[in-house]
Amino acid sequence: MISVGIDVAKGKSTICAINPYGEILLSPQDYRHNKEDLKSLYQKLQSFKEDIHIVMEATGTYHLPVFGYLIDKGYFVVAENALKIKKYFFCLLNQIGINTENFGNGKSLHWYFFIVGFS
Repeated sequence: MISVGIDVAKGKSTICAINPYGEILLSPQDYRHNKEDLKSLYQKLQSFKEDIHIVMEATGTYHLPVFGYLIDKGYFVVAENALKIKKYFFCLLNQIGINTENFGNGKSLHWYFFIVGFS
């Protein structure tokens, strides 16, 4: 199974994917919420040829274009509260001994735990 994580913002989303072994299949990449970029994302996901589970932030209405598009394409998609994801992420970091007190953006590590934790 391929795990896909989506960080949603106004007008665009950052998306990445890993396989069950933690191998990065799609490094974090921005996709705008338009037909061309969503089609490009769909083609990328189709190339994996495995079951795909997608987790995204539920951010007001910003996530709806991507959420609807992926649901229409038949994907398993979960929209989760962004605060819950952040709390989960920092809890995992603390459990493995990483001090989050002065933790910066940490995007790459954030993505790893985001998509592994909710798959």
